[in-house]
Amino acid sequence: MAVLNFKNQLTDLLFQINSHMNNTFSPLYCPYGLTPAQIRLLLELRRQDHRTVGDLSRNLCLANGNTSAMCKKLSAEGFILRSRDHDDERVVKVSLTQSGYEVIGRIEACLEDKFRPVFANQSEDDLADILKGLEKLNALLTRLQEVIEESPPQA
Repeated sequence: MAVLNFKNQLTDLLFQINSHMNNTFSPLYCPYGLTPAQIRLLLELRRQDHRTVGDLSRNLCLANGNTSAMCKKLSAEGFILRSRDHDDERVVKVSLTQSGYEVIGRIEACLEDKFRPVFANQSEDDLADILKGLEKLNALLTRLQEVIEESPPQA
């Protein structure tokens, strides 16, 4: 397959997938006033609590300033707790509050309840194939990014 043809088909599919993801999952977290990025941050904290803003930024592939602003908002809403590191005041550590754990639990319970019937009709092999394909795509895009970083195009 030609490079440009692949890129165009991939771009179209990714836009469609992104639209479907937003339309499918937004109704689950919008009632709590949360955005997709905020949900990702809360889930990342649940996976490993007591993280620095810098660590969260790296894992979520976000700029430090964006992550910091998001943490301030989530803290004001009571979902996370922010505290300065005792050894280095520049470092902000973040952890989930009980409210943060509860909202994630409610969202995931709703997701499980709504989508269980659909997943019950999908074979384990089909679901594994979907994930495997996404892993392959991620690996390909990582290699392409490395090529660009090694030899940036000239304007």
